[in-house]
Amino acid sequence: MNFYEVDIERYDEYFASEASLFLSAKYYRYNTPLDKQSNVRCFVGQFGEGCIGVIGVIDENIFNSPYWAPYGGFRVDHDLSFQKLSTFLEKLIEHLQGYRFTGIRMVLPPEIMQLSLHANSFLNLKKAGFQLIHTELNHYFSLEKFASDVSYLKRLDRSTLLRTLKKGLTREIVENDDQRKLIYEMLQKSRRQRNIPLKMSWERLLAATKFINIDFWAVYAADHKLCAGAVVYEVDQSISQVVYWGFDPDYTKLDSMRYLSYQLFAHYQELGRKYLDFGISTDQSIANEGLIAFKENVGCDTCLRFEFNKHLN
Repeated sequence: MNFYEVDIERYDEYFASEASLFLSAKYYRYNTPLDKQSNVRCFVGQFGEGCIGVIGVIDENIFNSPYWAPYGGFRVDHDLSFQKLSTFLEKLIEHLQGYRFTGIRMVLPPEIMQLSLHANSFLNLKKAGFQLIHTELNHYFSLEKFASDVSYLKRLDRSTLLRTLKKGLTREIVENDDQRKLIYEMLQKSRRQRNIPLKMSWERLLAATKFINIDFWAVYAADHKLCAGAVVYEVDQSISQVVYWGFDPDYTKLDSMRYLSYQLFAHYQELGRKYLDFGISTDQSIANEGLIAFKENVGCDTCLRFEFNKHLN
């Protein structure tokens, strides 16, 4: 294996296929805060035709993959073996120790992404002495099971959704930045009432639209007032992720989130996506039981997301 530390501008050149959003150089180039741009590190291991890489940011003397992203981990071309990933990880640890960095933090993608790689990554991290810090419950919807007659739902949930679909709600994906900002402000209002404000400012989210395909969803009540919304990122050709979603507390009785989930499923199935990722429903392994129950009620399935760290000597 040939192991390299490469400049972020060249990182993508080593791979034959396009990266998933949160593993790409593009994401780190445009989304890493300016004061951390010089701390981005990219590493590549070449094995004949195959290639392994990882990208992250040095913060407080620790290599973090991800940074300002939900997950990081390894990027691969071709179906590389367990042993090759092990060799790459050994070289990565050795290289970071040479810089006298004090640790590595890595959050693997949810299991729906490259299941074989996910399993190999998990076992290789354990083999290399990484500690499993948090196990998070990740919800997703498999779009192949969506049906407009809502037969994918349990009987009670199906009846509830059918009633919701008769409440005169409408939806659209908005393109105007002023309308997008209204969605953001509504989501911020909703989150603040629950003491969990949005981490991303409007300015950062707007800037992200320049390099990420982002859909801003608006749901309107019968009186044409905005009552719910969502911000959805295109992760790759098979997965879209609901980064933010919520409803205006003044319209609680409309059950607009159930309506919104149905519309999201229909739209992204039509686009040919395989999964709609709703992210984690836990915080440092502590369950948000209300959120879990809601995602289950709209038809979501679950997988796991793992966070590891390793102290470097």
